[in-house]
Amino acid sequence: KGADALFEASVRLLVDGAEAGLAIDNNHGRQS
Repeated sequence: KGADALFEASVRLLVDGAEAGLAIDNNHGRQS
């Protein structure tokens, strides 16, 4: 269970990072 929890936490961080990156790209696109 410990490994599964770490894996889930890592996946959530990756997804959050990807969503943040997409949001930043969208903001730059709107500005330019």
